[in-house]
Amino acid sequence: MTTTFTDEVRKRLECPVCYETRRNRPVFHCANGHLVCADCHEKVFTCPQCRTAMTVSARCLLAEDLIARLPVKCANWERGCGFESAADKDISAHAGRCRFRTVQCPHLTCRQTVLMADVVAHLKKEHCATVADKHGDSVVQLKFQPFLEEDSKVWAPVIIALKGATFVGVLSKSKKVYYTWVHALATNDDGGDVGARQEVEIALRGDRSTVSSVVSPMSMEDFRPEMMDDSDQILTFTNRQARQSLRRGASGKREILKIAYRLAGSESKREAPTRFEGDTYVDVQSCSSEEPGQFV
Repeated sequence: MTTTFTDEVRKRLECPVCYETRRNRPVFHCANGHLVCADCHEKVFTCPQCRTAMTVSARCLLAEDLIARLPVKCANWERGCGFESAADKDISAHAGRCRFRTVQCPHLTCRQTVLMADVVAHLKKEHCATVADKHGDSVVQLKFQPFLEEDSKVWAPVIIALKGATFVGVLSKSKKVYYTWVHALATNDDGGDVGARQEVEIALRGDRSTVSSVVSPMSMEDFRPEMMDDSDQILTFTNRQARQSLRRGASGKREILKIAYRLAGSESKREAPTRFEGDTYVDVQSCSSEEPGQFV
């Protein structure tokens, strides 16, 4: 790897005790000019390089100024992130959307943490994820077996692409109540979660009725199963509503449910019913290989 001038300056300003170039002030130096950061200065009485006595008041203002101007690498640099900035606000803003940050797998029965950049690959490999990214830019429509007689069920997650924003759609059932919501995925190199700034309209589409809601994407970092009953970011419907919304399947019987997802326009209002054009659907599997309803 090529060493840049900035890397060399950062190395020269590195504390010889903790081997970090810390931005917190003050920075101290010994009589011979060797630097020690504020945290380590409290722990040493002699310079770790030349063994001269450390003077409490000997601050190095030049080092403090240089360190403040150095770009700071993302905390996930070693995982592959190349983002760096000298502005603390930029670092802070990036940290919450970095593609290389670790997040909880959005599948309800999975306890693994994965890199945001690897979520899709993980869901495909471990949780039979359905991909719905070639069925129109504006609307993704899904069909699935409702398992009306079962109290709990977890379906395979769905990768949903809508007008350049990518989401993970989650569908589950617990105590005969269905829950569906979306998580936004990082979609570009600087970690910008385009979908996190969007609202999504989710609708259970029946022949005679539609249950719908406009929701904001759930955070993978903050989501907890106990939030499911109290969150306005989740569309819920009952067993009775599911039965009333059954659509005809390949056998001609009313045996499947259909859910549609689309980006909400500025004119959309929460709980407002809507019409979804088109009739192309993606099949969603239930995760029969795992115990349904065992939330973590």
